Parts: sequence; structure tokens; C-alpha cells
Amino acid sequence: MRRSLLYLWLVLIALCFSSDLGSVYGLCRSDQVSLLLELKNSLVFNSSLSTKLVTWNSSTGDFGGVVCEGGFVVGLDLSNESLSGGIGSSSRLFRLQYLQRLNLAYNMFQPLEIPKGFSNLSSLVYLNLSNAGFPGTGSARLIIPDEELRELYLDGVDVSAGGGEWCGALSSSVPKLEVLSMISCNLAGPIDGSLLNLSSLSVIELSINNLSTSVPEFLAGFSFLTALRLSSCGLQGIIPAKILQKPTLQIVDLSSNLFLSGSLPDFPRNNNLQKMVLSFTNMSGALPESIGNLRGLQSVSLANCSFTGLIPSSVANLSHLTYLDFSSNYLTGPLPTFSLLRNLTEMVLSHNNLTGDIHSTSWGDLRMLANLNLRHNSLKGTIPSSLFTLPMIKQIGLSNNQFSGSSTGIHVSASGLKYLSLSFNNFSGSMHVDEIRMLKNLSYLDLSYNQLSIDTTGAPAAPDLGFPQMTTFKVASCQLRTLPGFLANQTKLSFLDLSDNQIPGKIPRWMWEFDSMIYLNLSANHLDEMEGLPEMFSPSLKIIDLHSNKLQGQMPPIPPSTIFMDFSDNNFSTEIPGDMGINLSGALYVSLARNNIYGVIPASICNALFLQVLDLSNNNLGGAIPECIMMGTLKILNLRNNHLNESIPSNIQATCGLKTLTSMVINWKEESPSLCRTARRWRS
Repeated sequence: MRRSLLYLWLVLIALCFSSDLGSVYGLCRSDQVSLLLELKNSLVFNSSLSTKLVTWNSSTGDFGGVVCEGGFVVGLDLSNESLSGGIGSSSRLFRLQYLQRLNLAYNMFQPLEIPKGFSNLSSLVYLNLSNAGFPGTGSARLIIPDEELRELYLDGVDVSAGGGEWCGALSSSVPKLEVLSMISCNLAGPIDGSLLNLSSLSVIELSINNLSTSVPEFLAGFSFLTALRLSSCGLQGIIPAKILQKPTLQIVDLSSNLFLSGSLPDFPRNNNLQKMVLSFTNMSGALPESIGNLRGLQSVSLANCSFTGLIPSSVANLSHLTYLDFSSNYLTGPLPTFSLLRNLTEMVLSHNNLTGDIHSTSWGDLRMLANLNLRHNSLKGTIPSSLFTLPMIKQIGLSNNQFSGSSTGIHVSASGLKYLSLSFNNFSGSMHVDEIRMLKNLSYLDLSYNQLSIDTTGAPAAPDLGFPQMTTFKVASCQLRTLPGFLANQTKLSFLDLSDNQIPGKIPRWMWEFDSMIYLNLSANHLDEMEGLPEMFSPSLKIIDLHSNKLQGQMPPIPPSTIFMDFSDNNFSTEIPGDMGINLSGALYVSLARNNIYGVIPASICNALFLQVLDLSNNNLGGAIPECIMMGTLKILNLRNNHLNESIPSNIQATCGLKTLTSMVINWKEESPSLCRTARRWRS
């Protein structure tokens, strides 16, 4: 008896090992091992990037990615092995006649076509050639005759065939197919009815193809359909209600089809939807109360559509929901209660017309909630303190609403918070800058444009190591009277906005030393001096705004990668650098207006090929206007109140796009779509 039990135990252990990807040498017959080693020697691959093939060794019995059953190779996974060659029609691969599962995805093969040898693998039930470098080239290359194949993945294979071709090829060559994935295969529409011959299909994944057709209602005729993904396919027309109502369907993704319209149907109680993604379509109408019948729904995204009306109270029934996104619609009215959605991790309702307060939900019950985004609505009232005590909360976005109350103390328990945006509300009172110190994980903070006063009295003037390292710090219009000293110790800062405050004195040297700074706005303060100007700014700086200060003397260097630069309304007294245009090669907006800048407009401005707005007005510039000034992209040019020569450049380009030209030199201002043609006529 004991001997029988021991034998059974050993058999079970052997079976466990035989199903593992790294099978043991003793489980594969010697002829199979020989074929595997011959296959390895014929394949072209980068051994430094390989994690499976590089381990194949008969002496150690290690064959990563191989599964043997009954001594025969039945599974081979060589995905992500940096393979680039060695699989032709005569490859040893096609002598593994018992092979049932083959994965060659994510390699770099460059054969002329998918090798015909695949048709020799008559036992295959799973084949994955996705993004492996196989070119496809037409439906003829798609035909892989295999009556036993159940799962076929050809993502990234350039089939380049019309609907009748690829649908017909599939229905005739793989009649038992259950899973079809052909993402980004350059398929054309329409989806042909011959696809219905694949009566066992349960998963259809055709995203990122130019089908340019309507969603055929016959897709609801697949008896076993569980997943339908047709995102980014150029679909149009109305979504058939039968598809969204299909009882077997668990996943539907029709997102990013901008011309796809319709409304949500009444959902029956026997609906099994778990994931519904209809974002970035033209769907409209009210959200039906029957959405509450989707009791198994785990994820729903209806973002960037045209839905109207109230959020149904029945969403409270969706107790399995983890992700909810109704953003960028026209939804109105108050928030319903979400108190029963205790599995919810992310709620995005931004950019709607929601009103009322947010106290209908017992936020403290949503203990899994990590991301709350209610930005750009008309919500009002106070913020429930329980929001800041949620154990998993990481992001709170409430900006651009009408929330009110004092901010003091609302952050005390939110030590795990990474993102907090409260800008453009009606918060009032005083907040000491030391309150930020308690948010140890904070990386994004925006308190701009409230009625807050941020107090820096008593805070260390020198750098303080106790503050969190942030990437974004925005406190515009917060009545700051000094620069927060802790900023000098920030090493990851990319977005800094201290505009519309009352900060006097110098811009300190450390302000120019942020290597990762992208956006810097110090405008509308009382700054009058720049300490230790660098020879050049970090190449990461794209937007710099110093306008409406009292800065004087030399103008700061122009950031080499700037897109937006505004130094207007200061007291700079300097010449424009001769190489100015070189650093403006990607700029869209430049203003040096209302300073004491003298000299000439440098010819290097011709390098600013994408410039749309150039304002050099109210300075002391002289000389000629550069011939190239009316460049193709320029929309607004303001040169008034200077001492420029009284002439318009002679070579006004045919592609000139000026809408506004203001110059006291020629004593006229015109705003017109045909301004450049007018200027040409004026010259003649």
C-alpha cells in the first residue's frame, strides 16, 4: 500500500514538473531533445537578451520555455527572445509534430512571408506570432490551415486585406477558432458575414485597424461571444443595442471611434458585462437607470462622449465596480451616493456640469479609493474630512469648482497623498507652508487662485530637508510675500508657478539650477533683480514667464528649447542677442514688450520657423525689419512704438499667415485673414 502511494506521489510530482515552462530533461524523449538542440543551433538570436534559449542544455536538463508531455514537446514559448532569423519552411521547428502551443511573439524575424511550415503543425491549438516581424502581405499569407487551432494571435502582422478576404480566409482555414486577435494588422472593412462560420468564436480583438465601417449587428449572433474589442477602427454609424445587451458578453471595447454614435440601451438583468469601454465616441443621451442591472460590472469608461442628464442612482448597485470614468460629458445634477461601491479604486467625473455638494457619499466607506477626480464641475460646499483619511488615497483633484471653507488642517491625515489639486475654488483663510511638510509623499500640489493666504513666517529661509520632493508646485495668487525657502532643496521640480503674488527682491541663483524644470512662472510679482544668471538654462525648460515684474539690467538668456517666453512689462535694458532665433527654433510665443530693449531685430529670428506670436512693441529697437519676419506660421506681429525703418519686407511669403500686424512705422493696424495679401498690395 505504501509503495503504491509513493508511486502515485512521484507521478503527481512528475506531472507538475511537466506543465512547468522550464521542463526537466528526463521528461522529454531523446529524439525531442535532439530536435530542440538542432533548433537552437539554427536560430539567430542575441544571447545577451535571451532568457530561455540561452539556458537550453541537455547536460543540465534545462529547457526554458519548453513543455513536454508523454515525452513529446507539446509547448514552446520563445517570446521576447530577440530572435531575428533561422525559421524557414525547413526549420526543425516544423518537425515538432506533437506541438500544441507555440508562442513566437515579440521577436524580430524578417522573412519574406509567414513560413508555410506552420501548416505541418497539425496539432496546434494555440499560435502567437504577434509583433514578431512577420510581414504578412495579403490574406494568402494569413491562411494557416489547422482544423484544431483554437487561439490565433497575429497582432502587428501586416495582412493588408479587405473584409471579404481576411474573413473568408479565417473561416475556411481555422473552423474551430475560439480566440482571434489581430490588432494593428492593416485590416480593411467591412467585417464580412463569413466570419459567422467560426461558430465557436468567443473573443474577437480587432483594435487599431482601419475598418471604416459600421458595427455589424450579426456579431451578436456568436453564441459564445465573451469579449469584443474594436477600439480605434474608424467605426461609424449606430452601435447595435443587441451587442451591448448580449447575455454572454463580458468585455466590450469600442473606444476611440469618433464617428460611432447611439445611446446606451436598457440592460437586462441577465447581463454579464464586466468591462464596458465606450470612451471617445459620439454616444449621447441619458445614462439609463438599468445600468444598475450590470451587477458584475468591474470597469466602465464613458469618457469624452456626449452623455447628458443625471448620473443614475442605480450605480449604487454596482458593488463590484473598481473603475468608473464618466469624464468630459454633459452630465448634470448632484452626485448620487457611492457609499456601497467599496471596491472602487478610481472615480473620474471631471469636466461635466455636476452641481451640489459631495456629502451624499460616506467617503470613509470607500477604503479602496486611490484616485478621485471631480475637477471642472460646479460642485460646492466643504470637502468631507473623511476623504483625507482614506488608507489608499493617492490623488485628489477638486480644482475648478466652487468648493469653499478653510484649508487649515485638511491635509493632516493624508500622509500617503501624492497628488492634490484644489485650484480655482473659493477656499479661504490662512495656511502655513509647514503644513506641506506633513504630506511626506506629495509630488503634485496646486492651490492657485483661491482666497487663500499662504504664510511663510517662521519658516526657515534656508533649504529645509523635511519637505517632500515634488515635481509640481503651483501657488499662484496665494498672497505669498516671500519665496518659500524649501524650494531650494527640491531636486525633481518640473512645474513651478509662483505668479500673481507679492514676492519682492531677487530671484535667487538656485531658481535657475533645476535640471528638470519644464514650466517656470514668476510673473506679476515685485521681483527686481536676478542673482547669478546662468550662461544658459536647462534644455528641459519649455515655458518661462517673468512678465509684470520690475526686473532690470541684462535680459536672462533664452532657453534653448523654449516654446513660450514672456519677459514683457519689466525694465530690461539690453540688446536682443544676435543668436536669439537659434534658441527659438521651436518657439510659438515670444514677448519682450514694454521694456527698454535697444539695437536691431536680429536676422536669426528667421530660425523661429514655428513662431505664431512675436511682440517687441514699446522698446527702443531700430534698423530694418528682417526680410523673413512675415514667416509662414506667424499670426500676430506687434512692433509698434519702436524706431524701426519705415518699410515692410519685400519678400512677403505666399504662405504668410499673419492675422494681426501692428506697427507705428507704417501707421496702420489691420486684422484680417488676408493681411499678407493686403500688405503685398500696399507695397505695390
